[in-house]
Parts: sequence; C-alpha cells; structure tokens
Amino acid sequence: RAIYLDELRAPQLDVSVPQVGAPTLWSGGHDGSGYAVAVLDTGVDVTHPVFAGKTILEACFSSSYPMLDVFSACPGGGTTEIGSGSAMPDTDLDGHYHGTHVASIAVGAAAGNVPNGVAPGADLLAVQVFTRFESSDDCGDSAPCTYAYDSDILEGLEWVYEQRDVIDVVAANLSLGGYPVAPGACSNTYTSVVALLDSVDIAVV
Repeated sequence: RAIYLDELRAPQLDVSVPQVGAPTLWSGGHDGSGYAVAVLDTGVDVTHPVFAGKTILEACFSSSYPMLDVFSACPGGGTTEIGSGSAMPDTDLDGHYHGTHVASIAVGAAAGNVPNGVAPGADLLAVQVFTRFESSDDCGDSAPCTYAYDSDILEGLEWVYEQRDVIDVVAANLSLGGYPVAPGACSNTYTSVVALLDSVDIAVV
C-alpha cells in the first residue's frame, strides 16, 4: 500500500510522424487497420474529417473542486462522462486543440492539406482527462488554464483497459508532462496501471 500526491500534468507534444519512421511502415502495408489507439489528452474533436469512418469510443474524467476554483472540463460538467461527445474539448481552454492534434498524429487519415498520422487505418479511443483551473495562483496571467490530475489520467487508463474486449486497442498515448516541470523518471503512481495494460499487450506511450 502507498499514498502518492495527486500531481498535475501539462499538455506537451515533442515528435511527429516521420521521426518515428511511419512512412517505412506504410510501404510495408502496415497502417494500423484492425487496431485502435487511445489518446488521453485535452479532448478530441472527433467530427474533424481526419477521423471520418473510424470506430470511435469517447470518455471524460475531470476533477472538480469549486472551493479551489477548479472545475470539470467534461462537456456535461460531470466528473465522469462516457459515450458520444464526452471527449469534446473545451475550446475556451484548448484553443490550439492539443488533443485533436495529437489524435490526428496518431490515427488521422489524410484530409485536405492534413497529412496521414502514424496509423491512418486505426480506430480511436478519445479520452479527455484535463481539468479547468480559473485561479491566477494556478494559471498566472493565462487564467483560465488546464492541467490533468494524475487521478483522472489513471481513471482514463483503467477505462482503456476495460475496453479491450470491445475494441482491439494496442496503445495509449499521453502527450503530457509534469507541472511545472517534467519529472526525471516515470512516477511510481503509474506503475500498477501500466503493468496492467502491458499484461494485455497495450503499450503506454
């Protein structure tokens, strides 16, 4: 048994498609078809054309502590929402659509001037795990702002595990980091759930 601080994580994005060698995989006929990728982030606008025709499961896990000026970013205002539309981003917080961008890099299929993602044939589990912070103590001059609690991320990862018999999910992507700086090593907070996902061949990235 152990107790861990419920740390905050910030959205981050460091690499993209050519850097991971995706074009080489495509040339061998591997585009992710028949599999799914989970993206735990600031939410995904699943109506974007790059996600057309994909099987998409959605969920939201977002904390609410009104006395601290911390509020759920789930579309319906709840702390847990499952189903169509539940992963839609809060555009007031996510003006750059970080989660939609990340999901597009993971599984987006070419549309207009948007190129293919890493696995353009794969389906998507869109999981919104971020929370709305309205205090300048948390956000500085950029209030409102958004961060994700470890506890919400863990709930999201557990939900991904529970979907393994519904859809063949093979990876869970988390493009986020520590607050205010990234930790030097993977936090023990995540050890158990990562091991659980690994036991059913779901890679946590």
